[in-house]
Amino acid sequence: MFDTNVRIDRGYYGVARKDKDGNEEFIRLGKAVTVERITRDIETDCVTLQLSWEYLGKKQIFEMPRCNLLEHQLLYNLADRGADITKKYFNVVVDSLRLQEQEMEAQGKRGEWIYKSLGWINIPVRTKQGAVKERLCYRAGTLLGMTKLKATYAGSLAVQPKGSFEEWKKMVDCEILGRIPAELVLLAGLSAVVKGVLSTKKVVENPIFHLAGASSTGKSAICMAATSAFGEPFDGERSLRCKDGTTKPESSIYGSWSATENALLGRYTGNQGCLIVLNEIGKYHGTDMSSLIYNLSEGTDKMRMTKDLTTRQSKGFSTTILSAGEHSIFSRCKSKADGLRLRVMELDMPMTSSAANADNIKRQSVENCGWAAPMLAQYILNHGGADMVEKLHEKKKAELLKVWPMSQYRDRFVEKFPALILATAEIAKQALGIGFHEKELQDFFLEYEETHGEARSSMASSYEMILEQTRIHMNNFIIRTESTRKFNQLDGTQVLPRNDCWGRITQCSKTLPNGQTIVQEIEIFPDIVNRLLEQNGYQDLKTCIKQWIKDGVVDFEDQAHPYRKRILFPAAGAKSGNKGAVDRVLVFRVFRDEAETTAVEEADRKAPPVSQLSQKCLKLITGEDNSDETANPA
Repeated sequence: MFDTNVRIDRGYYGVARKDKDGNEEFIRLGKAVTVERITRDIETDCVTLQLSWEYLGKKQIFEMPRCNLLEHQLLYNLADRGADITKKYFNVVVDSLRLQEQEMEAQGKRGEWIYKSLGWINIPVRTKQGAVKERLCYRAGTLLGMTKLKATYAGSLAVQPKGSFEEWKKMVDCEILGRIPAELVLLAGLSAVVKGVLSTKKVVENPIFHLAGASSTGKSAICMAATSAFGEPFDGERSLRCKDGTTKPESSIYGSWSATENALLGRYTGNQGCLIVLNEIGKYHGTDMSSLIYNLSEGTDKMRMTKDLTTRQSKGFSTTILSAGEHSIFSRCKSKADGLRLRVMELDMPMTSSAANADNIKRQSVENCGWAAPMLAQYILNHGGADMVEKLHEKKKAELLKVWPMSQYRDRFVEKFPALILATAEIAKQALGIGFHEKELQDFFLEYEETHGEARSSMASSYEMILEQTRIHMNNFIIRTESTRKFNQLDGTQVLPRNDCWGRITQCSKTLPNGQTIVQEIEIFPDIVNRLLEQNGYQDLKTCIKQWIKDGVVDFEDQAHPYRKRILFPAAGAKSGNKGAVDRVLVFRVFRDEAETTAVEEADRKAPPVSQLSQKCLKLITGEDNSDETANPA
């Protein structure tokens, strides 16, 4: 015991003093604050004290980090909750708590281990030879991977097993297997366990699966099924009664987008292999989800400052994220950067076959939950751990790349989505006895790639955006055809578009060596193109130009000089031979198939064709032939 005259006697704290006869007497100073429980966090190794006291006949419970014993803030925290404590005797209360700690240690009650995050963790252990090694463990309702260390989950999520695994598996066999999109989503949920352990070996971004579509298509039901592998799915928050008689709020992994960006990111810090579910995207508070998607995929919280003005280190999170809502996730993003579509796989098809199918999934997911993910983690621990998972993931990736179509980002997409899902399917077959349809799942991914692969390049879609903006702002262009390639000067004045001039559109007929026919050339000033890119959320002009050159949709001088020098405005009243000023423009090619598509889209919008829109302008465009006006010919 440390040297102190502080004592606790019959429910009071105080000090012992000698009277004039040398006898020890106890002087009461206040009602005792009792140490109920001492815990140590396996994640931080920090100690927490659970304190209790009586106030107006009711027992009060308060938990605090042990470091608060050093701060007078503890005085205010305890007094605010009814503890019998004053500023004068603060040090006496602190010593009384220290005294109780020593007594509990002597009774073997000190150091109950807990954890508040979920998923994988490496815990240092000492071998018989005295060396320290790290042991891979999985944090679920119970700690898996350590036989001697008993630790309990002290977080706020409902992850304790409920019902039976056999009933849950029967639900999967009867209600989900055979519907490939539903199988994929359930595997996406289970893949959080695989993704979490894989991140201990190499860097893999968090995959985001978003279910988009109208109501009553089974989105919520299949999200609840994926959640039930880890814990109980329910909306909102409820009260959980603890063993000590107190209550605390409890929430579900089945969460919502209804939070600020900071709250969403902070909620998942420390998660290393437990699924994240974000339902109802329409409830998202922000106006632009672009940066949030990047942060979710990278598993990073925003940089924050501590009270002493230093940067707080974020633990981050590594898992799979499942999102759902009636809107496309990309419709909530202002940015069109390629990285967004590389980070999100969006599914927009029905997940269930009927209302009865959806109801059965929801009911069974609530009644039988919390079994599958720990079983999957235990299988991984028993069969090679992270090394086994890494080898299987690399094997699946190599097999897929043999049949995957060539594209700019295929390695990253295959690694993050199909390889992870198929690796999870193989592990789940052994660990859970569930026969997912791996061949059909692979075919589903290949079909998805054929449909969505091209859209993954924002630079490619930026070309389509330029064509669309040209159609919308036709009156901002000079129009020129093969038959009217001469400008007219009326009283020495050039005929210009009604509004600000963006450039010129030239009708032509050129056949490239690859057989493609160019029917139009759109010459646009670079500052206009740059403005259009910024307004529509695309990447910088230089990045887009590289892609346009690669795709052959611009006419350029060479790689270092992607522009053309053209004379768009001959000198006013000029005679033959006076060409006027030279402008630098980007020259976009419009091919025959795109021109035909344009005509269809124009008709769908009930807008007059280009020839009618510019009829008046075309009649006025006469004069000198400028077919050789290019200052630097191709």
